[in-house]
Amino acid sequence: MSRIGRKPIAVPAGVKVTIEGRTVTATGPKGTLSREIPGAVTFVLEADVITVSRPDDSKTNRSMHGLCRTLVANMVEGGKTPVTDAQSLGQKGYRIVIFPGGTARAVAHTLQGYYRSLHQHQTSLPWREHMLDFDGLNAVIGTPELLATGQRYEG
Repeated sequence: MSRIGRKPIAVPAGVKVTIEGRTVTATGPKGTLSREIPGAVTFVLEADVITVSRPDDSKTNRSMHGLCRTLVANMVEGGKTPVTDAQSLGQKGYRIVIFPGGTARAVAHTLQGYYRSLHQHQTSLPWREHMLDFDGLNAVIGTPELLATGQRYEG
């Protein structure tokens, strides 16, 4: 059984969950989220706990079990998951950690500084030392490898 899929989902106070057919709806103080659940995974709401089950151990049902449980748990909690550091996630068994929110905030912060400088100086020269040249940019995004792969298909 999926380690993630078998974990019950606690419904917090102030959140109402309804399950109608294949559709799960969570309504809370910030709004309503609704999702049609694909596959054969089933959800049962008893008191303030949702349990997730699958009909068999087929590869598809195993993969859908944890995925669907996670999707519904995120709907129910309303995105209130606390930020967890990479070490703690590693201790829980995760092998890779990606922080897209942190990446977006760092990029936005950098862009604000760049745009302020561009507005003040009307040129990008003061930021040149913080910027990649074209060779550096191509190396980061893998342009040489992409071109080499493309040449294999010319013909």
